Amino acid sequence: MAHINMSSIMNKVKAYSESGEGRAKIAKTIKERRENGNGKLASGDYIVTLQDMQRLSEELIRTLKDEAASSINNLPQSVLDHFNSLTYTQPEPAGAEGKQYSIDIYFQDDLSRMSLLITSGNRKGQRTGGGIKNIVSLYDTGYQASKQVYGDWSGHEEAGVIASRTELEGRYFIERAIDSFNRRYSKEYNLDARVTASPEFYSNFNY
Repeated sequence: MAHINMSSIMNKVKAYSESGEGRAKIAKTIKERRENGNGKLASGDYIVTLQDMQRLSEELIRTLKDEAASSINNLPQSVLDHFNSLTYTQPEPAGAEGKQYSIDIYFQDDLSRMSLLITSGNRKGQRTGGGIKNIVSLYDTGYQASKQVYGDWSGHEEAGVIASRTELEGRYFIERAIDSFNRRYSKEYNLDARVTASPEFYSNFNY
């Protein structure tokens, strides 16, 4: 009976996989499997496909919506409505040799809010400040103002002159949603969802 030297065979396979031709063939196979949605290999390994990435992006959006709508957050409906505008970009290569992909998850809505409008005195017609760039982020992290200001609230002028809030307790619903998503999917799909400084939501899928 012929003797099969498995160690020799595996060394040759390893050498080929590390050669230029071998790396090119492996990269081509991974790209084809990733794009055609057939990620399961004969070896039992699995290549995360573009369809998987899109499905996970939709799942992260659902997780963000569910966490924001949780009763413990008690968010105003005007803030919750913005979550209906969440969408995601197509997967883009983000690492060497196409081994990593990134997807941006973001609000299509304008999240900004204007400051109160001053209605009397020598600053009449001016705003009390520079406004808010991201109302969702404001409710997520909270704030504490150094002083109270007064003026008309745009869109609610019927209320007359009102006083601004000096503090808002952070709800941290974004952090909870992303932590929950990562716990469920990071190990299986080797991914890491996190928030960028924008602050838009950013999901970086590392494969």
